[in-house]
Formats: sequence, C-alpha cells, structure tokens
Amino acid sequence: MQNQQTPQQKQQQQQPQQQHKQEQTKQQQQQQQPQMSSKPMQQQQQLQKSSKPMQQQQQQQELSKPMQQQESCKPMQQQQQQQQESSKQQQQESSKPMQQELSQQQELSSEPTSSHDDEPKSGTSMSEIDWLAHELASMKLEHKTLLDKYKRALADGENLRRRLNRQIDEAKLFGIQGFCKDLIEVADVLGHATRSVPKDKLSTNAELKSLYEGLNLTCASLQQVFKRHGIEILDPINQKFDPNLHEALFQTVDSSVDANTVVQVNKLGYKLHKRCIRPALVGVSKR
Repeated sequence: MQNQQTPQQKQQQQQPQQQHKQEQTKQQQQQQQPQMSSKPMQQQQQLQKSSKPMQQQQQQQELSKPMQQQESCKPMQQQQQQQQESSKQQQQESSKPMQQELSQQQELSSEPTSSHDDEPKSGTSMSEIDWLAHELASMKLEHKTLLDKYKRALADGENLRRRLNRQIDEAKLFGIQGFCKDLIEVADVLGHATRSVPKDKLSTNAELKSLYEGLNLTCASLQQVFKRHGIEILDPINQKFDPNLHEALFQTVDSSVDANTVVQVNKLGYKLHKRCIRPALVGVSKR
C-alpha cells in the first residue's frame, strides 16, 4: 500500500520537471532571438561593404568622362583650325590677282593720292584692306553696269512713249483716210457731171440751168467739207513732175514747156494733212 502512489503524488513529482523544461525552453528562445536579430544587421553591413567599391567605380567613371570628352574634342578642334588656315590661304591666293589689277589701276590713274592714305590704319590688317579694296572695285563696276542699264531702260521707255504718242496722233488725223478715199470718188463723179453740161444751152433751158447750179453748189459744199477735215486738192497743171504726188500715165511732145512738166490732168490728186492719199493722174511733156 505504501509503494503505490496516488495520482496526486505523481502530479506533484512531475511539476518540478515541467517547470525545469519550461525554463530551458525559455532560455533557448532568448538565445535564438539575439541571433536572429543580429543576422539583418550583418547583412546590411555586408551590403554596405559591397556597395562601396561600386560607388568608387561610379565616381571614377564620372571623373573620367570630362577627360574623355576633352580628348575626343581635340581632333575636331585641330581639324577646324586646319580648315580655317586653309580657307585663309585660299582667300589670300584668290585676292593676289585682284591686288595686282588694283595696283595697276592706281598707277594709271592721274589723281594724286596722299601718303598717309596709303598707310593702313591702326587695328586693320593688310588682308582686310585688300578685301575692302576688292569689294569697292566690284561695287563700282556693278554700279556702272546698273547705271548704264537704267539709262538705257529710260531711253527705251521715252522712245516708246514718243512713238505711241505719234501713232495716237496719226490715228486721230488719218483715221478717216479710208472714208476720204471713198468720198473722193463721189467728188470725181460730181466734177465729171458739171463738166459734161453744155454751156451754150444754159441760157435757153431753165431746167438744165437749175440742175447745173445745183451740181455746182454740191461741189462747193463738198470742197468746204474737205477743207474742214484737212483734205487738199492737187491740181498740178504746168508744174514739175513729182513722183511722190503725181502718177504719169503718158508722155507727149510739147516744145512750149520744159521737159517733165505736167501738161494734162486726167484725175485730181488729194492730200490728207500733207499726206498723199491719192496721186494725180497726169500726162508729162518731153522733147
């Protein structure tokens, strides 16, 4: 009976053991927590250590970039300098013939030049003076050519204006030339009609006399119209033959007048403002 233990006794014996186990587990947990907390710190330190070389490399690269840019710009600058020098040499070579021409022109010119004008001003080089002299000569030549063209254009315009005015005036004067030629034929018919009336029958025949007087009045009024519009009658009887105003139909021997004298007029001539619109048809004498 004594060896047998009750459940309560067993529980009392196990309680210290359980408490001891719990204390051990607590101690283990407390030991593990610092270890776990120390791991991130160690990782951060390792990352910082590993990032330092990268930062140094970046700094070195940033410092090396300006140096590389300067080294890359040097050949470009050298090329630009070479191009500038070559262009200057070409300009100097091209300006040499112009300098010679200008010097010859200055020698040939009779105008006196002062000695202090030949000396270059302070602050200007000989090349600039030569360039300015070349530009001045070219501008003078261009000015001369343009002035000549301008004068020619003015002269052409003035000649055209005068020619057009003359043509307008002639059109005003001679615009009725065609109408005058047709009217001249009417005057010829009236002239032939008046000349065909027998003069000895005018005193006996009153009707014929009135008709004759009417024809004469018509011819007189027509002549007044001709004068009003500048039409002149050419009656070259006993005048020297003029080929510009007369048209010879035949020649006849007549010793009473000089040779080439108009002795007969078949048709009268007419002038419109001193222009012959119809020559007189005449017969000319000869010997």
